[in-house]
Amino acid sequence: MSTDVMVPLTTSSKLPKRNSQGKNFYSPLVELPSSNSKSFFDEAKIRDSDIDELRKRFHRFSRDVNIGRHLGEMQRANLLFLDDFIRMLDTYHAVHDPTKYERFFHAFDRNKDGVLDFDEFLMGVCGADPSTVHILNSFTGYERGRYIFDFYDTNRSNTLEFTEFARLVADCASMKSNDPTNEKVRSAAINKAKELGMLGDAGSLLHFTCVKFKRFYECMQSEKLRGTSRLFRFNNSLVRPKHGEHLSKAEVTMETPMTVRSRPTSPQTGLTVTENDVSPLQEEVFTARRSPLDLGEIEHDDSAVNFLHDASVQVVCNSIARSPLSQRLLAAGVDIRSFVTSAPGGEGFGEEEKLVSSLPPPDRAPSIRKYIETQRSEQSLLNLMWPTFDAASVSDDQLKQGRTIAKKFLQKCLYEVSPEWYVTYVDEAQRDGRRGMGALSQFSSIDELALILRTASRFLLSDGTFRSSLIDNISAPAKIYGGLNGQLLDLLSLFRSFLPPDSLTGDIQYTNCVFLGDYIGPGWCNLDTLALVLSLKTLYPGSITLLRGKHEADMSDRHFLAECEERLGIEDGQRIWKLANQCFECLPLAAVIEGRILCVHGSVPSSLTLLEPLKKLKRPLRASQACGQSTARMSAKLVSEILSPSASGAHEDTPPANTKSLMKNGRLALVVRARGEIPQSGVGSSWGGRLLTVMSCLNYCDRVVNDAAILHLIIDESGLLRIHPRIVTACRPRLLKLILGQGKGHAETTLPRWPQTARGVESPRVLRAASKSVEDLIRDSIKARPWTGASINLGSSDITPEIGGIARSIAMRPECFAASSRMQTFRVYRYDPLKQDKPHMQEYTIDLGQCGPMILDALIKIKDSQDSTLAFRRSCREGICGSCAMNINGKNGLACLQYIEPGDKPIDIQPLPHTYVLKDLVPDLSNFYNQYKSIEPWLKRRRAKQPGEKEFYQSIEDREKLDGMYECILCACCMTSCPSYWWNPEFYLGPAVLMQAYRWIADSRDEFTTERMAWINDSMRLYRCHGIMNCTSCCPKGLDPAKAIAQMKAEIEAAYEPGWTKIVAQESIANKKRESGMMYA
Repeated sequence: MSTDVMVPLTTSSKLPKRNSQGKNFYSPLVELPSSNSKSFFDEAKIRDSDIDELRKRFHRFSRDVNIGRHLGEMQRANLLFLDDFIRMLDTYHAVHDPTKYERFFHAFDRNKDGVLDFDEFLMGVCGADPSTVHILNSFTGYERGRYIFDFYDTNRSNTLEFTEFARLVADCASMKSNDPTNEKVRSAAINKAKELGMLGDAGSLLHFTCVKFKRFYECMQSEKLRGTSRLFRFNNSLVRPKHGEHLSKAEVTMETPMTVRSRPTSPQTGLTVTENDVSPLQEEVFTARRSPLDLGEIEHDDSAVNFLHDASVQVVCNSIARSPLSQRLLAAGVDIRSFVTSAPGGEGFGEEEKLVSSLPPPDRAPSIRKYIETQRSEQSLLNLMWPTFDAASVSDDQLKQGRTIAKKFLQKCLYEVSPEWYVTYVDEAQRDGRRGMGALSQFSSIDELALILRTASRFLLSDGTFRSSLIDNISAPAKIYGGLNGQLLDLLSLFRSFLPPDSLTGDIQYTNCVFLGDYIGPGWCNLDTLALVLSLKTLYPGSITLLRGKHEADMSDRHFLAECEERLGIEDGQRIWKLANQCFECLPLAAVIEGRILCVHGSVPSSLTLLEPLKKLKRPLRASQACGQSTARMSAKLVSEILSPSASGAHEDTPPANTKSLMKNGRLALVVRARGEIPQSGVGSSWGGRLLTVMSCLNYCDRVVNDAAILHLIIDESGLLRIHPRIVTACRPRLLKLILGQGKGHAETTLPRWPQTARGVESPRVLRAASKSVEDLIRDSIKARPWTGASINLGSSDITPEIGGIARSIAMRPECFAASSRMQTFRVYRYDPLKQDKPHMQEYTIDLGQCGPMILDALIKIKDSQDSTLAFRRSCREGICGSCAMNINGKNGLACLQYIEPGDKPIDIQPLPHTYVLKDLVPDLSNFYNQYKSIEPWLKRRRAKQPGEKEFYQSIEDREKLDGMYECILCACCMTSCPSYWWNPEFYLGPAVLMQAYRWIADSRDEFTTERMAWINDSMRLYRCHGIMNCTSCCPKGLDPAKAIAQMKAEIEAAYEPGWTKIVAQESIANKKRESGMMYA
């Protein structure tokens, strides 16, 4: 049958025959088999009754949406959004792996409009059903092949790239992992790509041809790609659920145990929130209703805890209730489902946005009430309400646009924000009487900042197991950042001192970063700091983990709202404040690194003995009661204790009994938090080294004297998890400063203050730290030595203290900028062939506080800020390429590996000695490269390798013979340090070339060993080496060319034969007309 013939569906009225455009829908472009099946549904054995049931389920979770006008009438349709689809899969337990939810949704979405109509939903559910057959050359094979292709096309580019193809191959083979970075997965994908002709040679690299669907389906049909039948399958059927698997009407799910709504059958007093009050992005009016049943009047004992627990673990409400409160509510005629915003079928379920309110404790938060009464009217507070975030409101195009904006803003902060910039910003703010845009000026409009907040919120909801408040899949290497409190320059100081989370100059590609909350606070740059960390989350969602802090959960803290209104204006400021609070509700509460380190903001809840309750807390999580207020509800109590350590006894010297049980049950070795007693050294230790407090803001809002620190976690070769503190400081050690008598009192020991904002009552921890006298500081410094690091045995969870793991740096702050100024003079060789001037040495003086620690950093600083005509070679800056080889203070080396040694004398920098100079520090190495060509540095075989022939094997012993030779990077440092090479560069090959010649002589796979030895056996080529050892002493890679040359001499002497002269003559004739080869025969 021709591929353009449309095959009609069956005549059943239940089956979809045409889509909304009137075209035939779901007809495979393949020849039909010899079976009697007339359509996909016939072949999949989908009955009319099945379609009826699926239609009911679809309407139960879908939304009635306005889709435009047709012939003057408003058209509406039931559509399924991503959040609704996820809720459906979670409700019916159709998919066990939550990471596949979104992939199933986008595979179902055939027209790529971001929503599912019933036709798309029906076809996708039937295709993913476990009982649907998989006939390759028929309806089911084609349709399922299309779904499988879209399921693995995660970037929706209509092609399978190599990483996507590798995941598909791994799943077809039922491998334990489908991670493309896994060596076994990558090897299997490469072999399969070669087998299918998708991998071609491109010089020294392999080129993978992206796979389109036509090619993919051809491989399925021909059975070259086997195992696809198991792909794209639900774990449980949605078409015909097994007995007991489907949910009854009374069964409920709970999106967030904190979010409740009023009884639907009660008389309601509503207050309307207008479009401007909610968000400029909303077009509908949402209503928040109050229940006439005052739950605050009910005695708050454990029954309230059990009631919320009943709802959160999906207890069937019409079954025997476990708690007294549940029984009382049911006896009063109140359906428990009415208190759960995500209960399917309940009133208000399926709205695009919902206003939620927290179940109030008996004593409603006094700080919030006082704020309402003294600062704003009731109506004004209502204007500041915000709906919970809906991931479906952010489209894929907006995600791409948000990532572009985030990348631009990140580059601005990392490479342009400096102490001078900050001083200018502060001066302008003091002159104008209000803070300006600061780093936010990088955004072309407020809408771009709003898009960053919404984009980051969507990525936050994709963290961990489906919206859990516990992220438990973080691996080392990792970095842990403490509270930032709006101090932008301190965060940038940590980035610049210990590598930023950036793909250009940082370590984000192999290091995870965990931030412990308090991105906003009493500091001056809250919006800038928040935008920076959210930009990082948007660009690197898999490597950045953001936890929620106290300042992100405290609605009574007016400082952040005041900053938004001051810097952005009242209307835009309130809009950004609402979006920021939406984003805060998407933040998780805790994270676990390598299964051994629990990261929280405040401390471990004293009532927690297992991590399961944290996992069951779903986001978005509204925590209006998480401000340190005591409450009897389980979820609110957990949140309160995590965010506020004062509520959980976190200041005790030993962990509570329940916490010991938690660490034992969860096999936890360490707890890391951000909020606690402010540590002077940036890292504080208690609980016998089992609890660490990390502060990542320097001199906390200039009220306390403290360093800023992060923790760096790595796994060494022995399998130990090592933790090292990385500290930035603004001054010399305090004890030394106090002993030297540079301050009579504590006030004089503090550094010059930054502009401070008005703050009401200080927190107890700040008052305790700020009230310490000079004697107290000295006593603390002697008594409590700085925490220097530890190692964790991942097998036994034992912790061993370590010494010497601290790394310090000077903070990038205005006062530190002047204090850390160190001037150093460099004398650099200058020569320009275009000018007739003689070579000369030119002096440059730079501030070492403004450049990196290496000689190459100084040269870049000179070129960027003083003399742009300076010429030198550089590339990798990692000691790999060898481009920056030069003579530094009389010794050859790599500028990128040579540290600056400050001193009174100038540092001399010259090009490699005894070479022709092209310009300044750029030598002409043509002779060196030609000599390297002359040894033919490639594997030579007598017989060419045949197609399909395997690689040439080598024993472990033979491979070890090449160690110490193949690592040479051809920088020419050894060549230009050898006196013999100085006098005979035309004939003597030099240390690097001779070592590489021996590397191929010693290679057991090479079959021209005799010819190589015969050609190298020459009085000028080889025997000009007199063992001076300059080459070994200056090699930047630590190799020993002199030893290799001595071994080669011994082997040549042992193997010498008189016929070698004839061999050399033959080789010289054969290579006479070649550009490379035996050039100096």
